[in-house]
Order: sequence, then structure tokens, then C-alpha cells
Amino acid sequence: MRKIANRILTFSAALVALYSLSPALEEVRDIVKEVNHEVEIFEIKKSEGRVDHSKYINEDYIGFLIIEDTNIYYPIVQGEDNDFYLTHDWNGKSDRLGGIFMDYRNSLEDNVMTLYGHYTMENNRFSQLEKFVDEDFLPKMFISFKDGREVKLSPFAFSIIGLEDMMQYKDSYSTYEEFKRISIRSFDSEYNNENILLLSTCASPTTRYVLSTLVIER
Repeated sequence: MRKIANRILTFSAALVALYSLSPALEEVRDIVKEVNHEVEIFEIKKSEGRVDHSKYINEDYIGFLIIEDTNIYYPIVQGEDNDFYLTHDWNGKSDRLGGIFMDYRNSLEDNVMTLYGHYTMENNRFSQLEKFVDEDFLPKMFISFKDGREVKLSPFAFSIIGLEDMMQYKDSYSTYEEFKRISIRSFDSEYNNENILLLSTCASPTTRYVLSTLVIER
């Protein structure tokens, strides 16, 4: 009985030790993910924007988003709801920073589509969308889809929307002129296209940044 009791105590002590280390282990995992992300950005830049879609085996993976002059080089996924990828990465693994995901109600043929990503203290995911507040910031943007199609994204409006107004915002507006009219910064676009992609992230607990772009076939 004494041996069993000692084993139980040893096992319990090990669990306590592991639990106490869990924040540190989580931090190490985050660092490793960011290093891998930087390597991925370097490889894509070196290949002049070509994406190896075969690396992403998650069936929810639909393509890869690139915004030059930022660290927004991310796989895009689309789940069965808008909750799962708030707490899971593009591989479907648990991740407090979530992934970049398309609204589950959208299809690629919709007139207005939306991508979501967290604003993080680590300055990753969609945090650098706030760069579009700067009137001189206008980077190249595009998406490479896993089916081989590529589209250019032409920004035309940047808005700050109340969190409670976001759903009404998407449902009430559907044209270039409407999104541009309610923006805090607008861009002159050389394109005339009815297909719009919104990129959305939290700006504060009560507001969201929304970047409106035209989807241009390349």
C-alpha cells in the first residue's frame, strides 16, 4: 500500500509541475509558430508570391492571403461556423490566436465576402490592418486559391465599425459607393468591379476595423 501511495504522490507532483510549466510551454509554442511563420513569409517572397498549396492538408483550407509590407501572409480556411477558427489555427489545432477564416455563409461567387482574423498583442493575424489608417499605406494584396485561381485585392475603403453594427453593416451595404461613403479613409481604385471582399478585425472591445477591397481576377 505504501508503494502505491508513493506512486500516487509522485504522479500528483509531476502533474503539478507540468501544470506550473504550462504557461511557459504555451509561450514556447507561440514563439515556434511565429518563427515558422517568418520562414514561410521568406519562402513565399523568395518564390515571388508562389504558394505551395500541397502543404495545407486541412479540408477547410481554401487559399492563401498575402498583403505585402505587412506580416499578413496566412492560409485562409472556412469552417462550418464562425466560432471554431476563433480558437483554432488553419491546421485545425487549438490556438488562442485563431486563424484567418472566411465567413461560413459565403461562397467565392458572392458579391460581398468577409474574412476574419484576431487583433493580437503579438501584432500578428490581422493586427496590421491598422496600417491602413496611414494615408500613404497602400500595399499590393492578393489571394492564391488552392484551385489555382489568383485574384488581386484593390483596397478602396477603410472603416471603423461598432461591434453591434457589424452584422447590419454587412447586410445593409453591398456596393462600392456605399462602403466608400461610410469609411474614414477612401482610396481611388482603377478598377470597376462588383465583387467585394471585407477584411475584419477587432479595433477595441466595442469596435472593428474593416478594410474593403475589390476582387480582381489576375
